[in-house]
This record gives sequence, C-alpha cells and structure tokens, in this order.
Amino acid sequence: MADFGDSLRNSEKYLLNADHLISVTFKVIDDKRILLNVLENIYKSLLYGIDCILQYEAATKKARLFKESRKNLQLFKMIADTYSITGSEIRFIDEIFYITKKHKNSPMEFLKKDKVVIMSDDFPYYLQVSTIKQYIENTKIIIKKIKTKVNT
Repeated sequence: MADFGDSLRNSEKYLLNADHLISVTFKVIDDKRILLNVLENIYKSLLYGIDCILQYEAATKKARLFKESRKNLQLFKMIADTYSITGSEIRFIDEIFYITKKHKNSPMEFLKKDKVVIMSDDFPYYLQVSTIKQYIENTKIIIKKIKTKVNT
C-alpha cells in the first residue's frame, strides 16, 4: 500500500476520471459501455479512499493494518464513523464493490435501450446514466469527508 497522501491523490484522480467520462465523453460518444468504465473508476476511487483512511490510521498509530484485505475492510467499517461516513454510505460502498465484482465475474454484458445489463449467476444488474451520476455524487461526498479529516 502507498502512503495516505498518494492514496488520496489516486482516489481524487479516479473520481475526476469518472466524472469526466460521464459528463463529457459520454455526451460526445453516447456509448452506454462507457458506464462500465465509469463504474470501474468509481470503484477505484472508493478503494483508494479506504486505503487512504487505513494508511492515515496506521501512520497516526490509531490502527494496525492486516495482510488480508477483508480484515482491513472490516477495520474501515469500524472506524468509518470517525470520518463522518454514515451507515448508508458504507452500504453504498458495499454495493459498488458488489456490482464491480459481479461485472468482473460476469459471463457477459450487453446494451438494452438506455442501460447496460450485467449478467450474473443470481440476477442481472442494470446500469443507467442516472444511477451512475448518483454514484459519482455519493463518491464525491465520501472522498470529501476523507480529505477533510486527513488534511486537518
């Protein structure tokens, strides 16, 4: 893992990429498959945001990191309230991680009208522009909370 400053910069970079893809590139190209790229950038932004928190906590000797990412994710969830990250925001992060995992393991995805359909073993998942825009807004809020805390 990188230090928390690098993680924060990477988190912001991927969030800016996601925002640019949906607000500029998508309008020009109008290809729904861009939604999958935006989802991946949101996922990476949140992942680096969590890494930033964990690295900050380790640097300030408030927490000890684990080798297993699952334990580190549990640690993040336990300390998230000190960063003003709410339960609904944690559920949002879990949802993004779940959708991204389903996409990576998906045998196929396809376009259907105004959405991208990700096929999975349990049920199909639908990505729409409006949903992705809301995901970006939620991610902006979370990253802003992280930035505020680690820069104080």
